[in-house]
Amino acid sequence: MPSLTTKITPRPGQDFDAVLADDGQRHARPVRAQLVSEFWIRIDDGDLRQVLGATALDGALTYRVSGSRILGAEVRGERLATAIAQAKLLQTALGKLDPADQGRARALRRTLNHWLEPTMTKRERQRAG
Repeated sequence: MPSLTTKITPRPGQDFDAVLADDGQRHARPVRAQLVSEFWIRIDDGDLRQVLGATALDGALTYRVSGSRILGAEVRGERLATAIAQAKLLQTALGKLDPADQGRARALRRTLNHWLEPTMTKRERQRAG
């Protein structure tokens, strides 16, 4: 669970320096944060995260925060691009099957075309159609 650790107890609206650990402690990095309210923290001018809890220990205040929506969207975009590329390769491979498998290949190609239609250009749609 992501956490944000600081040496001060910030007030709402106050900017402060902190260390953000998004992936356990392996990828901790210094950030500039702002306590927006009792329930929200803004990290580096735009990454708004929900405060899930707070713990004070040995002079450090650690907030447990929700994951980054910005980072999640980037990862989803990368995974979608990979899936689309692999589906297009599969479409090409289906066209090269021997005649005995052509019926099943056509059905699978239609399903792939339906899934990929939102990502296709107009020319690709005409070719697939």
